[in-house]
Formats: sequence, structure tokens, C-alpha cells
Amino acid sequence: MIKKISTPLGEMIAFANPDGLCLLKFYDCANLTELISQIVQINHYQHQYQPETVLKQTQDQITEYFNQQRTIFTLPVHCYGSTFQQAAWAILRKIPYGTTLSYQAQAIALNKPAAYRAVGNANGRNKIELIIPCHRVIRKNNSAGGYAGKRYRKEFLLALEKNNKP
Repeated sequence: MIKKISTPLGEMIAFANPDGLCLLKFYDCANLTELISQIVQINHYQHQYQPETVLKQTQDQITEYFNQQRTIFTLPVHCYGSTFQQAAWAILRKIPYGTTLSYQAQAIALNKPAAYRAVGNANGRNKIELIIPCHRVIRKNNSAGGYAGKRYRKEFLLALEKNNKP
């Protein structure tokens, strides 16, 4: 099930199935159609969430986040990806609101200190933007670095969180 979600940074597309939220990307994502197609083909679910409920919760929590009323997302998410991607995304989920981590520090946390480029690639394949906060990963020199959702959005999100740090 698919739903459009309006944000101050543009429309997002959310996709949920019985595993939970599987996709949350900005509408102008270069490979959005391909990502949706990959997820739609999955028909073996590990959970039994109601997609309509998950999408409503997603919309509500995204609105609260941008209104600076939410710092932690409590949605059932399911990230389809390789073992390495899954491990990289698990580190992302541990980065607290309003803080950042370097790509190198993320690689070290994965016990693969030389794999910072691979970490960047895995982060770029994150299908659940905002909820799995790849925008919180920056370069070692404290510059923003890349972001699949576009750099101006990453800078906006970092500023939003920094100005509302609990």
C-alpha cells in the first residue's frame, strides 16, 4: 500500500506491507519506481502489521517530527537489503536525534574501519529516509557530505535537529 506524505521539504512516498514501513523516500528520488517494484514483488512476510495503520502512523509521526514535537520514531519498519546494508542501517538507527556520526565512525562501529566508502554506499541505499536517519552521517571534517534525498534536505534536517535538540 502506498501513500503520499507532504513535508516542508517536498512530497514523500511511503510504502507499507504486513512487515511494516518498507519505503519512505522523497518523491524526486532517482530510482523510486525501481525501489517500489522491488518491494511490491516481496510476498513472504515475517510480521502481520496492517499497512493502512502503519501509513497513518507514518504520516502522523513525520508531521510531528517537522513540527519539532517528535525526536524518536516508533514505527514498525522492515528494511530489505544485504547483510552489510542491514548492519549499516542498524548503526544509523542508534544515532540520537540532534547528533551526528562520521562515515568512518560508522565503519568502525561495524568493525570494518576501512569500509567507510561501503558504508556511504549502504547509507545511500537506505529505503526509509528520516526514520532510519542517514542524514545524521557526515564527513570526518564535519561537512554534510552526500545524501540520496539531496544535500539541501540533509542540511535542513541537521539544522532542524540541532535547533531542537532535547
